[in-house]
Amino acid sequence: MSVTTTETEKPVLLPVEDQHKYDYENLTPYVHPPETKEKLPWAELVTLDLEDYGRPGGKERLAKQLEHAVHHVGFFYVKNFGLTDEQVQQQFTLAKAFFNLDAQEKAKYEVDYANADYNGWRRSGRHQVNKAFDNVEIYNIPKFTKNFEGKYPQPDLLKAHLPEIEVFSRALHSNVVLPLLRLFAIVLQLPDEEYLVKQHTYEKKSEDHFRYLRKQV
Repeated sequence: MSVTTTETEKPVLLPVEDQHKYDYENLTPYVHPPETKEKLPWAELVTLDLEDYGRPGGKERLAKQLEHAVHHVGFFYVKNFGLTDEQVQQQFTLAKAFFNLDAQEKAKYEVDYANADYNGWRRSGRHQVNKAFDNVEIYNIPKFTKNFEGKYPQPDLLKAHLPEIEVFSRALHSNVVLPLLRLFAIVLQLPDEEYLVKQHTYEKKSEDHFRYLRKQV
């Protein structure tokens, strides 16, 4: 499955002395934690190979796997969705760099809790779960459409990478979300395979986000 390419605005140029400050080679890369050595109970999750989607009978095979996952497992993975490992790793690195900014800087981009507008930074500790405050920190970026153009300021770190964030966001929508919606339509035996897709086009105004998330331990 190939990456969907999009027309993007020209990158926002930072002051000359800062132009390379946020290059990936100048950011601390995200390192995935090693697999645990503990002997713990675990479940085998279903992995949907989206490369099979365009092959003869592929949608039907994937729909059967998805049906098993949602009925008997509860979770599933997807793979081969048209983004490279390097592109994925870069987004993990940007998320890490953002969450490592000090709270005072992140607060400039805090969500509007009073008006339930959740684009921006949502700090941890906002809710109590089992008498303890939550430890989940989130940064939501709205869809790259005219409806949200210029509405939300972004930190310089992310401004320097908005073109590739847009490509990543749009590719996830076209290469993951839309195929899954068609597969769900098959599982649900809807008469129109495009029914759910029509409700979730990228350009339609909605509160969908591209999200960075960190759970503090």
